[in-house]
Amino acid sequence: MAEWAVSNEPPTMLFNDVNSFVDAAKVWAAENMTSLFKKRSDHGKVVLICSHGGLYRPVKKNVADKGRRSSTIKTNCQFRITGRKLSNGQWKIYLNNLVHNHERPQSLLGLANARRDSNTQHDDIIRLCEANVRPRQILLTLQDSNLLNKRDIYNLVPSVTSNVAH
Repeated sequence: MAEWAVSNEPPTMLFNDVNSFVDAAKVWAAENMTSLFKKRSDHGKVVLICSHGGLYRPVKKNVADKGRRSSTIKTNCQFRITGRKLSNGQWKIYLNNLVHNHERPQSLLGLANARRDSNTQHDDIIRLCEANVRPRQILLTLQDSNLLNKRDIYNLVPSVTSNVAH
């Protein structure tokens, strides 16, 4: 496997709350063709790791016995960014490890975590579903601004329509 490091440093400014820190880190990660998620979140500390971080753990203990094979993107990537709350209440980024142990992805479309819709996109999808717009048209409407694919929209429509019915 090829190792690679990100090309530019993440924003070093201070953030007023944890959500703005996480959002800024994820935007920076997307610019560098990687996807982050929270590994741990304690009082005053948030650890963000690469979506390839960790090791695959089978759900059932005897999966190997049945000869089944499972595909996974987990490569135990050690890429890690930590955010800590300072005494003045602001959050600061600390760089732990900026080197990946896997190939650099050509696109973020293959990473479901990167395709996850934001709150504003979610609200737009709900509004369009309530207006009986077809999923294909929803995708065309949102295609310029995000990484959602057709399957993501089709997976979201039933949950929206069931909530509207109640």
